[in-house]
Amino acid sequence: MKNINLVGLLTHAGHAYGAVNNEEREYIGTMEGAMMVDYAARIRRNGFAVSTVSVGSTPTAPFCAAVRGVTELRAGNYIFNDMTQISLGVAKLTDCALTVLATVISTSAKDRVIIDAGSKALALDKGAHGKNNIIGHGLIIGKKDRITRLSEEHGIIDNPKGKYRIGEKIRIIPNHACPVMNLFDYVYLVDKKEDSEKAPRSRRGKSD
Repeated sequence: MKNINLVGLLTHAGHAYGAVNNEEREYIGTMEGAMMVDYAARIRRNGFAVSTVSVGSTPTAPFCAAVRGVTELRAGNYIFNDMTQISLGVAKLTDCALTVLATVISTSAKDRVIIDAGSKALALDKGAHGKNNIIGHGLIIGKKDRITRLSEEHGIIDNPKGKYRIGEKIRIIPNHACPVMNLFDYVYLVDKKEDSEKAPRSRRGKSD
């Protein structure tokens, strides 16, 4: 067709989120890159000047990027990382840049703490591709607790290991950064270490 210019090929190996270990991630990532390079070569042999071979997901990025012939890498989650990436062995806690700031609103029960962040703030993901390989709904920084369960507006910490008080601010690493970013109109950029009990003193900007 005269009016169509085929620029390149693009894929996303989302099934890597179902990988059970680093070896499987490496296999999926290497195959992702190799298959796309092969497809591009076939298309070129048929007379089409394909210049772009675009691959990538955060779990496969180091592996598909190493395949000769790949021209573009589109790993996206790496900019924040989250508990999903930790569960896959892609990132460590210190690599996670996105947190949700929440407030403790109830400590009335000895075995329960309630915060003001629920599924509308933290989303409901506990894994990907049908896998529930993450415990809880977010990890609380500086505590040894995870959010046990969620309603729309509230999070519950059952049998907390840490101590909490009403009004205390806590930071939560979400399970999946992507939907969490989509749930907010604004984010705060914190450019220095802040006391976890204080709201961040930083510029406010739109999430996009």
